[in-house]
Amino acid sequence: MKVFDISDRTLLSMQGPDAEDLLQRIATNDLKKLQVGGSIQSILTNEKGRIVDLISIIRRGQSDLLLAGQSSDPALVESWIKKFVIMEDVTVRRIVGFLHLLLFDDADQAGGALPWEPIRSLVQGGNDSFCFAEEWPGGTVGHLLGPGTAGTRIMEQLGASGATEASTHEFELFRIRHCIPRSPNELSVNYNPLEAGLAGAVSFTKGCYVGQEVIARLDTYDKVQRRLVQLDFDSAAIKLPATLRHSDSSAGLITSIEYDDAAGRQIGLGYVRAAILESGPDIVCVQEGSDEPVPVRMIPLQHFSSKFGQT
Repeated sequence: MKVFDISDRTLLSMQGPDAEDLLQRIATNDLKKLQVGGSIQSILTNEKGRIVDLISIIRRGQSDLLLAGQSSDPALVESWIKKFVIMEDVTVRRIVGFLHLLLFDDADQAGGALPWEPIRSLVQGGNDSFCFAEEWPGGTVGHLLGPGTAGTRIMEQLGASGATEASTHEFELFRIRHCIPRSPNELSVNYNPLEAGLAGAVSFTKGCYVGQEVIARLDTYDKVQRRLVQLDFDSAAIKLPATLRHSDSSAGLITSIEYDDAAGRQIGLGYVRAAILESGPDIVCVQEGSDEPVPVRMIPLQHFSSKFGQT
């Protein structure tokens, strides 16, 4: 098991009798099924149905929610939520000084089950430490949150259970292999949840939320114009920014790229026009400042299931 420190990501507390109702009205997923101690992933979208951030919502109590975002800019989510607080009895505040660790198993490239018992043994109970999971197409990723003051103890205990610290390269390679989008590369106001394959984090039955009408129309009329795909390059020298082309026309954009040590080439993620995915033609990568095209193979991502992010 690998451990990657993501303590720079957004972590917010929402407390008050109107906290759940407010999130229910502005985020994509249905919180009514969220039990105390459980978690669910939801998306904050703007009026155009574009992604503000993908968040994990952990219920610590009936009126006590913890929000763990993908973005490393906590002001992004905090200000977005606060703009909808008018007369609601809710307090939104940043949580600082917390250790946030991401746990993944890089031994099984198909995505194996994490050893949850050693992880849960590190959670002391009460409101100080938490663990939750994210379900992705390639498998499960675990999260462990605890007070920063307990960081040394937590890392020592993880080390004793066989976990090792991951480098940024190792984590990036893992998430691309396992089709995990991140902010701001694949998750931003440039894209909507259906383009990013996040339909499992959207409730199509709960009613209105910010951006709901746009997302519903895209789904109902099958109007999604591009899709997030996994990319495999016949090269080890591509650098971003780089675009995808087909028959001298734009095919899409590469959003993440990393060198795959085992394969001896680069892999990546990117958004490709839906019409090109359906026809299945060959595409090439064109790097800025170079006229030499590089062949690219693309693998459409499996859409997230309805259990996406629920624990």
